[in-house]
Amino acid sequence: MTFGFSLPGALITLWFIGFTLIVVMTWRTRRKRLRVRGAATSAYRRVHWQFVRHLGLIVTCTLIAVTPQIGKESTTEVSSTEVYLLVDTTGSMGALDYGGPGVPLGEEAPSDKSAKKWGAVPRIDGVRKDILELIGVAGSVRYSVITTERISHVDIPLTSDNRAVERWIQHKNVEDTATSAGSSLDRAFGKLLKSLQNSSKRNIHGKRLLFVFSDGERTVDPKTLREQPHWDEIAPFLSGGAVFQYGTESGARMPYQDQFALEDDADGGSAEETKFILDPDTDQPAISKADPKRLKDLAGELGLPFYDQNAGRSMKKIIGDLESGDRQILQEQPVMEYRDFVWPLVIVLAILVIFEAAAYVNLYRRMRRAHVFKN
Repeated sequence: MTFGFSLPGALITLWFIGFTLIVVMTWRTRRKRLRVRGAATSAYRRVHWQFVRHLGLIVTCTLIAVTPQIGKESTTEVSSTEVYLLVDTTGSMGALDYGGPGVPLGEEAPSDKSAKKWGAVPRIDGVRKDILELIGVAGSVRYSVITTERISHVDIPLTSDNRAVERWIQHKNVEDTATSAGSSLDRAFGKLLKSLQNSSKRNIHGKRLLFVFSDGERTVDPKTLREQPHWDEIAPFLSGGAVFQYGTESGARMPYQDQFALEDDADGGSAEETKFILDPDTDQPAISKADPKRLKDLAGELGLPFYDQNAGRSMKKIIGDLESGDRQILQEQPVMEYRDFVWPLVIVLAILVIFEAAAYVNLYRRMRRAHVFKN
């Protein structure tokens, strides 16, 4: 048996403990007074049983507050297929050229109305669309999300909760410009390799698929990284996947990303005109250019196909039959199911309340017989 302990339950428990001490002290005081007065045995017993009832009420209510639970072991079928999503969320993924050539340099900053005219859609929006479609196609698999920013993060460890991944990508944006330190997929190499190595030990016969979402741009010297990437070391762990490119070789401007400004706008603040990341050498809007060659080389090292997603190619056609038997194997996994075990305590509490009500009715009758109350 376990207890579903929570903060409200803890506060209630502390309150009942304090109340118990008050009841005990009151009972001891009344018992001494009855002894001093030489009270009858029946009166002494009434005080004794009153204490027992009150203590029983306190203990029962305390147990209900902490919610005892009974665990039952069962098995559930889970997929042995693991899908790893390596998502580039550096500032370059905010460049406005997904599905189009971007906004010409001579034009003003895009507004909501003019965005469609130039195809001014951030690259990260294309990633968002494709990941949501991927989740719909993949079905019952486990996901892990790794992002590459200034520091690589495992945003979501392996989970079968598809909704968690959906909520993550729906709200995820590129990193803040003020904390950015250039673009490079190589930063995520160590995190990805370690995750795959650990998975191969836990799930020996499982399938591991890797999907890379990036523009391929690299503005960080690989020699400055703590760990030199050798992407071909990852290939033996993979059963499939793909590398996806977003953005164009001609490039586009990148809006200045400020999470605090976005929160102010969401709260109803005044939205200012779009600001762009500036090139420190020219003091003009910097241009981010996709690098398909680097992504193709990466795909070659990983042994995965490469796709240019600027045309908005359907993920269903790319992935194919992901739910076929050779890719998805269902395994039984033991899980513990817990149920609240409160109803017996509720019955005990109801009995104690009935006894308490009867005691007060009896007390009222005795007080009337003693002429404490007048008609």
